[in-house]
Amino acid sequence: MMLNRPLKSYMTKNLRYKSTYCPFTQRVLLTLEEKHLPYGLKLVDLGNKPAWFLSISPEGKVPVAKVDDKWIADSDVITQTVEEKFPDPSLVTPPKKASVGSKIFSTYIGFLKSKDANDGTEKALLNELSAFNDYIKENGPFINRKDISAADLSLGPKLYHMEIALGHYKKWSVSDSLPHLKIYMKIGPDHQTLYWSATWPKEVEQLARQLLYNPCKVVIGSSELKANHSIHQHVDIMTENQKLINA
Repeated sequence: MMLNRPLKSYMTKNLRYKSTYCPFTQRVLLTLEEKHLPYGLKLVDLGNKPAWFLSISPEGKVPVAKVDDKWIADSDVITQTVEEKFPDPSLVTPPKKASVGSKIFSTYIGFLKSKDANDGTEKALLNELSAFNDYIKENGPFINRKDISAADLSLGPKLYHMEIALGHYKKWSVSDSLPHLKIYMKIGPDHQTLYWSATWPKEVEQLARQLLYNPCKVVIGSSELKANHSIHQHVDIMTENQKLINA
């Protein structure tokens, strides 16, 4: 099967009220997309994990990737392995920039779990988002300026997850006072596609619709599925939007 269309905003359309996907799996998928590598997908019902899946992931966690006939768990390990084996194009984030935005996910989880409106968890998240907004304003459109890197591929899906989960459970959304963050989270007003959303083939979309109330997540398999779209074609668009805001 050939994937020959832009990244789809399937999660936005169909899972707006059910956060059933995994930002760590998306990180791996996006890394493969940016590397222009062929890959395959397998859906796993995490509520009824099959024996074959537990045999390769004893803890029952995703993502899991098969590289050179070896199954590898953990998105950090998977993406590092992919980077070492397929160094071109490089997605390495310069060390001094690698920690940019790294506290956003933990503060988001803290706020999501919080039951006390006055415990400071929302403020902690807002502080991290504000700091990231300011960073992107001065250094964007990506963490490593015009070059997308591993740090973006890690943070982007988490921001997408944050937007959906907090919107549903707390009726919370990213403030318009953080315009550079909002641009970072989307390609731009002329593109409806969310870059950080998953890259599902049509058959997977149809299956996911059927299983909408039976949450599934993705395991990276070994069958071939070629991807041929890159975020780099959208850099100029994002940069122009940054200029409009800065004007």
